[in-house]
Amino acid sequence: MAQGVFWEKIKMGFPIRERTVPENTPIRIYPKTVHRFWKGVSVWPVVQSGPGILAIKDTEQDYEWENRFFPLICLGMDILESSYGKNPTYIQTSLRYAVALARNNIMNFVNDNFKININNGFSSDGVLNHLSLNH
Repeated sequence: MAQGVFWEKIKMGFPIRERTVPENTPIRIYPKTVHRFWKGVSVWPVVQSGPGILAIKDTEQDYEWENRFFPLICLGMDILESSYGKNPTYIQTSLRYAVALARNNIMNFVNDNFKININNGFSSDGVLNHLSLNH
């Protein structure tokens, strides 16, 4: 029932609802997006929800943390919590960024934007083609 309440509350700002799995498909209880909510047909940002997950995504061209993305995260969380009538229990939260870069710029990007210095101390030559940081 919370999903229907969530839809009623978010559709004012995100009127386009798209289902990511076919109707009547059994959905296991694990984090999986089932619904996408768009401002317009494929107009970013997009809010996604499903059992155990709320995801808010935006694109680089429209991304702006202070006045756009962070307030949308807060709105999504407020709507989610009010949809249940009580605060749900949170097991994990994460903030993820996906960035397309030339392979030789990954370390510079991380160092400059996340203020983390990563140094490759291995003596073998090679190209870093995937980087995942977790805490």
